[in-house]
Amino acid sequence: MAMAALDQCEGEIIQALQKDGWEVSEKPYAIRIVGRSIFADMSLKRIKGGEHEEIIIVEVKCFTNPSADLQELYTAIGQYHFYRIALTLKRSSLPLYLAIPHQAYQRLIKQPSISALFQSGGVKLVVVDIEQEEIVQWIS
Repeated sequence: MAMAALDQCEGEIIQALQKDGWEVSEKPYAIRIVGRSIFADMSLKRIKGGEHEEIIIVEVKCFTNPSADLQELYTAIGQYHFYRIALTLKRSSLPLYLAIPHQAYQRLIKQPSISALFQSGGVKLVVVDIEQEEIVQWIS
């Protein structure tokens, strides 16, 4: 079985999600489509409102090299959309999020085209303060 590559900020992002009440349920999360499986970084669940279980899928990107931000963004957006299409083909309504560090998000949104991409609603984001291991913002 192929495994998803471990992003170096993944541990901090998992800690932030756990602080927010989420529990990792599958890591990696296999999305099976005709003839193959693709792997998002994880699925998480939490109990909301006493008994309603909420489930999300999260792909992590760390953007550790500012000079490679654009290339990493191309890769992240391509993966995100491929996973979303695969989920649609499976008739899955599970929400898919791209988790990124707050510092990277602040760098990226300074560029008008990237800011417009994030504001378009085409990508759901979880923005995480890596040092504090806390979620800064959910963007849907």
